[in-house]
Amino acid sequence: MSMSDDQILAVLRDGVAEVAPRKAAALDHASPAMALADLGLDSVSLMEVFGYLEETLDIYLPEEKLPELRTLGDVIALVKATR
Repeated sequence: MSMSDDQILAVLRDGVAEVAPRKAAALDHASPAMALADLGLDSVSLMEVFGYLEETLDIYLPEEKLPELRTLGDVIALVKATR
């Protein structure tokens, strides 16, 4: 089943809320153009969020692709490509 951008953003928001609850508000009005750096997560927390996405959506995000991700739209596109 394919997911909409908004559905993927919702799962991403849940992941940030679990990993770094104080940072979750940054996604309240997020758009695909938002830079991952704007989330204010360190690299370890960001990896934990990617792990949350993998577990929740039952997908595998190739590690070699993760450094290329710059925006929420990049994450959405990668998630869609792996589903």
